[in-house]
Amino acid sequence: MDNVGAPEGVDLQEPSLRQKLEWESELLGCVMSRHPLDYYWNVAWETYCPIRDLKKYIGKKVTICGRVVESRAFHQVTGEMMKFLTVADYTGMLGVDLFARAYRKYGALTGRYQTLQIEGVVNGFENGVGVTMNGVRVSPPRERGSAIRRQ
Repeated sequence: MDNVGAPEGVDLQEPSLRQKLEWESELLGCVMSRHPLDYYWNVAWETYCPIRDLKKYIGKKVTICGRVVESRAFHQVTGEMMKFLTVADYTGMLGVDLFARAYRKYGALTGRYQTLQIEGVVNGFENGVGVTMNGVRVSPPRERGSAIRRQ
């Protein structure tokens, strides 16, 4: 598309997907027309273990990346604070426990709607149907083009 017939200074070029998602997020406060994680185009999603595959790694330490969709702080039996997170990626949702030590160190990063990299140990449900994770480290996600290693 060109600018033929457009008032001077008006650009009628089709905006990029990135621009559309930025405008949508700015206007509505969230992305509605695409998957919410599409807004995070700089995240190296392919370098993380997908949530749907975690059942293969019970008892092992893995690194996932996702958006915090729920975040609740509680007191442990010892009186120390901990946090339960629900994290979503393109493949599913996962409950992540940040016990006292991890909560003290990383709890401030784990607000609702944050997109985070979480390293932790995968735990299977007793009935063998699902998994959870004990988070041990939380950080911002890797960006595309950085030196990375797939887990």
